[in-house]
Amino acid sequence: MLMPAYNGERYLREAIDSVLAQTFSDFELVIVDDRSSDQTFSIAQSYAAKDHRIRLERNNHNLGLVNNWNRCVDLAKGEWIKFVFQDDLLTPDCLEKMIAAVTGEDLMVVCKRDLLFEDVDEQYKLSLIKYIEKHSIEVIVPGITRLSAADICRIAIEYMGKNFIGEPTVVMLHRNVFRQFGRFNPDFIQICDLEYWLRVGVNTGLVYVPEKLATFRVHSSATTLNNKINRRYRYNYLDNLLLQYQFVFYPAFQPIRVAAARRRPPCNLLNILGATANNAYDFALREAAQSENADKGSLRTWESLIVKSPKLERAMRKDKLKNNILRLMQWFNLRS
Repeated sequence: MLMPAYNGERYLREAIDSVLAQTFSDFELVIVDDRSSDQTFSIAQSYAAKDHRIRLERNNHNLGLVNNWNRCVDLAKGEWIKFVFQDDLLTPDCLEKMIAAVTGEDLMVVCKRDLLFEDVDEQYKLSLIKYIEKHSIEVIVPGITRLSAADICRIAIEYMGKNFIGEPTVVMLHRNVFRQFGRFNPDFIQICDLEYWLRVGVNTGLVYVPEKLATFRVHSSATTLNNKINRRYRYNYLDNLLLQYQFVFYPAFQPIRVAAARRRPPCNLLNILGATANNAYDFALREAAQSENADKGSLRTWESLIVKSPKLERAMRKDKLKNNILRLMQWFNLRS
């Protein structure tokens, strides 16, 4: 099991205790501290000194959230890789039941999650509960415990950008997944987990265990809330845009493109990407026009994205052309 850690002293003991309480005891817990400035490392040291199953590592410098996930993966030695975050919890039978669900060539296992709210306002709490009520496996495909690659392609198109699989603490992956599909993409700040689940799932499918075996803790210092408040442009616009860009251009998402083309009517992923890109660019321009520092903020972030995504402007031009044609047709209809 892997536990990336950074300034997590508040909940770290509970998270580690939930791992050590597993009924399936043949595991190694790798804790990778990303240069915490609080007591995270010393707390982890105290646990590692008492239990030989814990291996503690500390990065030479702060890698950031997603790169620390990848560092954890690089250090993993087991056949199966299971994340548990520093503020989340596992039920004692989590590993036992997830491993028992594996048969044959399965590469990804997902369980249902519970939620634990602390220090968050009621509006955000209700919005997250409502989100999960609409965008979870047990809601979208009730009664199903195995989703084929085709199932995941269909859901990914119909619920584009929605994390219907869940957070890393609810997912277990065979180590071959990382050999075949690479590592987590640090260009994402919020749906880095969803992008990876889909990158794998549209090719392999997944096994679903419909029991609450993991608890996702939602609190005021969590990454999701910080991103929503402090990185609003990337949170609201660019992560979904990057995911759509991968759907259209990345080799691993070829099954998505095939599924989209076979829909009736077909789903034009390039048009969707173009519309999303133009909306994101328009927002950056509007924000820059209202700012004294037009070369900073969202527009600067947009420009760095274009450098990394050279085919994006092609989709934007196509969307603009389509909109111009529609406007011409509307004009002619009004004149006739």
